Amino acid sequence: MWGEPRRRTRNITIAALLVASLTLSFTDLPFVRFLSTSAATSARPLERPAWKLSRCAGLLPTLLRRHDDLQEENRELRQRLAELENRLVVLADQLAQSERELAVAAELPGGLDATKPRALLARLVGLPVEVVGLSADSWRQICRVNRGSASGAAKGQPVLWGAALVGLVEAVGPVGAEVRLTTDPESRVWCADARSGAEAVVLGSGRDALRLAHVSWPADIVPGDVFLTTGKAGRYPGGLVVGVVQEVRSSADSVAAVVVLQPRVTIRELRSLFLLPWSPATVPPR
Repeated sequence: MWGEPRRRTRNITIAALLVASLTLSFTDLPFVRFLSTSAATSARPLERPAWKLSRCAGLLPTLLRRHDDLQEENRELRQRLAELENRLVVLADQLAQSERELAVAAELPGGLDATKPRALLARLVGLPVEVVGLSADSWRQICRVNRGSASGAAKGQPVLWGAALVGLVEAVGPVGAEVRLTTDPESRVWCADARSGAEAVVLGSGRDALRLAHVSWPADIVPGDVFLTTGKAGRYPGGLVVGVVQEVRSSADSVAAVVVLQPRVTIRELRSLFLLPWSPATVPPR
């Protein structure tokens, strides 16, 4: 049973010894020596490329790892670029808002000094909020902000855009609040003309405009006049910009005056606002 494998192994060993002996006997022949010398001479120029190839093959895993690292860095840089672009959009909105606030200040009596303390006060003690929703039609002018009672928002707080009055907090939830804008048809703000001192109630018109109620004709009101809150009734602090007179004309019966005001910021321009810590309960009775 074991004789056949042993015979096969012995035959293979004998054949290998014969081949080795023949090879050793042929190495001294001139023809074999010439072939080996020619092969060595021909292969010598390939030694350096072969060495470089082997070195590159050894560097291949390192290059692949470096490629993966560069792809990861590229993804991180793209993400950072997207964040910077978003930040640039926010800064552009803030710059536009600052420019509009300066325009409001320039329209007031006394220029910038008249509104700088109020705008600074709003930024220091006010609660910054972002507008997250709008409801604008002829029946309602409402915006929703991203801060609620958990952040200190309370019902009745005036909502400011720089030194300009935007509206009043009407409803408060744990993480959000609803603001009724001055352009809402239900809004009422007691104001006075900064130039002439004429007082009137500013009503919302359900669109991007305000109007004065119960003003007799003729009235000491001209286009370009700025109307400010008077602070009466304690609902709003005094000195906040409500709007600028855009049009003054007489009514059909020539008894009352029709006065249209342009708010300092329209509902579609609202981005960043401030909730002023103010409520009617904190105002002493008059």
